[in-house]
Amino acid sequence: MIRFSCACGHAFEVQPAYAGREGPCPQCGRHVVIPTGGRQATKQFPGTIAPPVGLGGGSPAAQVRPGARLEVVHGPAAARGQSYPLPADRSVTLGRDPTADLSVPSERISRHHCRFVPGPGGALAVEDLGSSNGTRVNQAPIQGLRALVSGDYVQTGDCLFRVVL
Repeated sequence: MIRFSCACGHAFEVQPAYAGREGPCPQCGRHVVIPTGGRQATKQFPGTIAPPVGLGGGSPAAQVRPGARLEVVHGPAAARGQSYPLPADRSVTLGRDPTADLSVPSERISRHHCRFVPGPGGALAVEDLGSSNGTRVNQAPIQGLRALVSGDYVQTGDCLFRVVL
């Protein structure tokens, strides 16, 4: 794994296959380049926002656009097959509480489990909100904001969502 940090302090951990790719930091929007290996600082190009890339895995991210959604591929019967829209203009909170933007009927999901955050240049990230069971992207637990790409899988409690951008 390649571990590096943006100038804002946001830490990344990516597969070596993504060395050399670039895009915006999901936390501050600064342009970052994934180093070729080892513990290195990223190159910074202040004021430049490149098209988003999948800093955490998968293929380059698509723009968050109308029709972007989370599809439930595994979970309780009441949630299976559901599709939840992801607006491009605001963050949305997912949880079991009826006041959550995306309310999912599962006792294994915290009341306010995670938040999906649109970023600069059409990027999309997810952030755990201190949930009991944590949030995972492609089976890896996350801390802080984690960039997403179309086809990524986000797990919250007993629900598995596929990101469609």
